[in-house]
Amino acid sequence: IEYLTGRKQLVNGQVNEAEKTWRSVAEGPYARSRGRARFVMVERDLAAGRIDVPEAIDRLEKLRFAWRGDTFEAILLHRLADLYLQNKQYARALRSLQDVANHLSGLQRAELAAKRMREIFQRLFLQGEADTLNPLDALTIYEQFRELTPAGEKGNRMLSDLVDRLVNVDLLDSAAKLLGG
Repeated sequence: IEYLTGRKQLVNGQVNEAEKTWRSVAEGPYARSRGRARFVMVERDLAAGRIDVPEAIDRLEKLRFAWRGDTFEAILLHRLADLYLQNKQYARALRSLQDVANHLSGLQRAELAAKRMREIFQRLFLQGEADTLNPLDALTIYEQFRELTPAGEKGNRMLSDLVDRLVNVDLLDSAAKLLGG
């Protein structure tokens, strides 16, 4: 009830009162409400500039285990993925979404996570975002999430571009392994 009271206060323009209520709930005895209040406070603190993205990530990572197995966990992991992307931590973003897709199947957000993973992977390896990464980091991400490679022409182009990049920096053994040789 206190968590919802904070939401009502926020809607009514009582921002300071809402934050005070949520801070109280965040320290309270009820795990579900405590987790939700802490999540909201991370978002509020980030929006107000009281914390930066790495601090928000740290706080949300600690929160991941406060409540497991429902829509709240999926929302939290999607938000972590957003922050990891903002921080150019692509592998961590993909792993967060993979956790949603694998462990929360049956939820609509699990399907969304799988779709987002494919989109991020394609942005990295078809639209050139991986070009900003160290070639070994790009290769590691590719290897960890290889199953996201699209079939057909797109997949072939993705693999060819990555191999070319590895060859250009004299990572010939890695390039050969990607090509299966």
